[in-house]
Amino acid sequence: PFVSSGPDAAGITAATGRPAKEPIRVFVGVGAPLTQTRDAVLAELDRTGAWDRKAILVTTATSTGFINVWGAASFECLLDGDTAIASMAYADLPSAFGLITARQEPPESARLLLDGVRARVAAMPADKRPKIYVTGESLGAYGSDGAFSSPEQILQEVDGAVWSGTPEFASNRRRLT
Repeated sequence: PFVSSGPDAAGITAATGRPAKEPIRVFVGVGAPLTQTRDAVLAELDRTGAWDRKAILVTTATSTGFINVWGAASFECLLDGDTAIASMAYADLPSAFGLITARQEPPESARLLLDGVRARVAAMPADKRPKIYVTGESLGAYGSDGAFSSPEQILQEVDGAVWSGTPEFASNRRRLT
């Protein structure tokens, strides 16, 4: 539902009063090793022309793939649909069980996808590169937060981050608050 549930160009234009593009949303579900899942996300970003957009949002989902729809739609509206959102599932367990049995999967999958996106963007001419942002909610925020070893690394590697419902044990949340 996430890929098909966002606003289209007409909806964004109606909300903002500005011309908009059709936003791009990419999500690949669980079922293969994480590197293959990441590669499938990157291939879909290639297919959809996502690298030509103004900004790419790397969203870390909760373990089974939940992504906050209103947060994604806000990003798309703020940038007039000149966006691509990329995410992937990394487990098939509910978040509470995932934290107990596979606590490193969220940050590992977040880092894997972010590294893939950053490598593609870095290979582009500097004046053509989209900005890269990261986000997540709850377990997704924990995973996205955990993809970075420090607040300084966040500032070096991405153009912005919004995390909501980040658990207290997330390392950068503790440092930043």
